[in-house]
Amino acid sequence: MINLNSCGVSNELKERRETGYEILYESQISDCTDQKIRILDDEDQWTQYVDSFRNDKLGSVSNIDFDKEFIAVVCAGTRNTGGYEIKSPVISKEKETMMYYFEVEGPGKEDLVTMAITQPMMVVRIPYSSNKVICRWK
Repeated sequence: MINLNSCGVSNELKERRETGYEILYESQISDCTDQKIRILDDEDQWTQYVDSFRNDKLGSVSNIDFDKEFIAVVCAGTRNTGGYEIKSPVISKEKETMMYYFEVEGPGKEDLVTMAITQPMMVVRIPYSSNKVICRWK
């Protein structure tokens, strides 16, 4: 018996390729105590953020062209346990606007989670488009 399987490109990967966004960093530990999305749209803001965050991985990202792209720092705020994550953005074109919707997903009722305070965050590189670009919570 021969079993042939095919593996397609997931919708998330397809969406990343089409829109060009890139997740630069994800963590469960950060200094983000409030749920917010912070936009960094110039080199000085990016440098200040990286310096204050003291993260080697972010410090190695230096090829950001702020004329063509910006950084969204997405913070889920303080959570009482582990098991929370920021999902990859859902992207929607609404009239003349590209919308990037972010969502926090929590653990299930039966999930075993770490009993520690966490502050999930994600740093995303997002290209400007010919349309207006907006990032917000779903």
